[in-house]
Amino acid sequence: MAALVALAGQQSAYFGAIGDDEEGRFLIDAAKQAGVDIERIRVVSGRTGVTTVELDRRGERSFVSEDYGASLDYRVTESDIEELRDYDWVHIARLPECGPVVENLVAAGVRVSIDFGTDCEAFEDSSPGVAPEVAFFSARDRDQAERIGTKALAAGATLVVVTIGENGSLAFSAGGSRHEPTAAAEVVDTLGAGDAFIAAFIVARLGEESLDGSMRAATLAAAAVCARQGAWGELKPFSEVKS
Repeated sequence: MAALVALAGQQSAYFGAIGDDEEGRFLIDAAKQAGVDIERIRVVSGRTGVTTVELDRRGERSFVSEDYGASLDYRVTESDIEELRDYDWVHIARLPECGPVVENLVAAGVRVSIDFGTDCEAFEDSSPGVAPEVAFFSARDRDQAERIGTKALAAGATLVVVTIGENGSLAFSAGGSRHEPTAAAEVVDTLGAGDAFIAAFIVARLGEESLDGSMRAATLAAAAVCARQGAWGELKPFSEVKS
């Protein structure tokens, strides 16, 4: 995610944990090449998380197995929070019990987003006092996306954005909902499309782009990633990749 934010044109840093193994060293090198600040990456004894992915003939990815490794027990420290308070935007994914972290950062004026995946219940458990600026979800179809958006708003979310694969995306707020269709692309590999969408959306919002403009920028970024091999591709900025 941090690499994709960098590729979308924004300075980024990664806070997380990797193992002291070959995979961890590979990730460090790749993150540095993408332009990510790696100073807060925690290298611990053990293995780096590894996800096994398969692609079908259409380039659609599916997860075969997922081992979180060193990141499984990662928690944000007080020192981390102190540094995060100086950032413009903090994006959170797969961080258990992150409610206090969100509250602390929002109180400091930091803009916060969280990727909840397909788990709407996680929103209700994660930030009981303060909602993030944007709650991101993914859904298999539009009906599920509508249910997620409605439920998340009822639970206190202010802006909910749900990606629906080839069916585009939906944004929900107190003012209603809007649908953004997918952009045309020659699909090679869908791995990383969702993260590219989120990264470009965040960068657009940091640039004070409207919701409509942010949704469109995110959609174009996702299409650009689908048109190349791998989530990070050849490490070219989105603006240099033709969809």
